[in-house]
Amino acid sequence: AERELGELFGVSRTVVREAVKSLAAKGLVDVRRGHGTVVTFPDVELAAETIANMLRSEGAGRIAFSRVHEVRRLLEVEIAGLAAERRTDEDLRDIEALLRRTEEASDPAEWARADVDFHARLAAATHNLLFPVLLGSMAEILMELRLTAARLRETKQQAQAHHKRIYEALAARSPSAARKAMREHMAEAESTFQRARIASAIGGERPDGRAAAAGE
Repeated sequence: AERELGELFGVSRTVVREAVKSLAAKGLVDVRRGHGTVVTFPDVELAAETIANMLRSEGAGRIAFSRVHEVRRLLEVEIAGLAAERRTDEDLRDIEALLRRTEEASDPAEWARADVDFHARLAAATHNLLFPVLLGSMAEILMELRLTAARLRETKQQAQAHHKRIYEALAARSPSAARKAMREHMAEAESTFQRARIASAIGGERPDGRAAAAGE
């Protein structure tokens, strides 16, 4: 209770109230009306959102996509290797389900979300909470990358082929093969994104194969 906290720390209830408000804004406590203030358990999504908010406040639009790809290569190649080493049977089943989901996606937005979720599930399979936090903090930027790349008709097929190789390496519990497959996937993804941006700028292809207007 506020009164007890005030007595414990030798401060007024106003000071306690402001301190609790600050802690609640950081997600460290949960203020429940009629039940008091409860310390919260660390939340992966909350941590990722905190980093994402920082990116937004710093101007995520000014972040060069080449730098995003640079960070992805650093993170995701290691994620693939550790996932192959540490994954459980449940992890593998979930990743296989996401592989099917990306294959069956009927439109670019659905495919982009499934693709992001596939990589997020790989991060979870490392069983190191920091990887989902770090990758999740870039989720909005990664969606933008996928949606841009999806303007090219071959994007989905190419990504699916790389995902299958990554999955097979995980199934075989081969960290080296998983890292190699992810490294190749990252190189292809960066190249595809660059080509899609150029095509979009000059009125190139869209996912349905029709010509896109410049800047569309």
